Amino acid sequence: MSLMATKNLQNFDNNIVTNHYVLDIEASKLDEVLIKNKLSSRDAYNLILMIGNTICNIDDRIQVLKNIRSGMTSDDLFVVSIGLNSFDNKKELSYVNDDIVYRLQTQTLRLLGVDIEMCDYETKYNDLYSEKNKSIILDKDYEIHYELYGVKQFIRLMSGKSIKVWKHSLLDIKKFIEELEYSSFKLKSIKIDSNYTTALCVCSIK
Repeated sequence: MSLMATKNLQNFDNNIVTNHYVLDIEASKLDEVLIKNKLSSRDAYNLILMIGNTICNIDDRIQVLKNIRSGMTSDDLFVVSIGLNSFDNKKELSYVNDDIVYRLQTQTLRLLGVDIEMCDYETKYNDLYSEKNKSIILDKDYEIHYELYGVKQFIRLMSGKSIKVWKHSLLDIKKFIEELEYSSFKLKSIKIDSNYTTALCVCSIK
């Protein structure tokens, strides 16, 4: 995905320099990375993209926003998209049922010996947690044996048990704007699609 984004940006303007890093944005601040980028050129600034609505699934969004904010300066921009908890978004579940994605979602259970093809699955919107989710319903009892630190252990999973393999949280736009402001971001622009399913926010620091 990062290589595809680089290609698209450079098709737009081949003078744009992109850098790729692998780090845990929930546990790591981005100040060292962002400041290093700024020092590479006197005219450099950072455009930080967090699109695809991935921030919705992060439990501690405030901490992640603060980690991103930590290395930004006044001429940097942070662009983030979120899935909105609108009626249309709650009922749209067809994309959750893609066969290729389903195989990826169930890969761990397959490796543990669960016969996925014999199991049922369900997709639904969970009002309590404001999230779409997909779960596997086990077809029979399973006993999974493993060894941890030299000690043999096992897990017993009972027939009919529901195991969540995917989730996507939906957010209230007002609450997310409050989270941005609390994290010392200033909302410069916001665009919402016609179906009120996705919002794109452009932010700078306060």
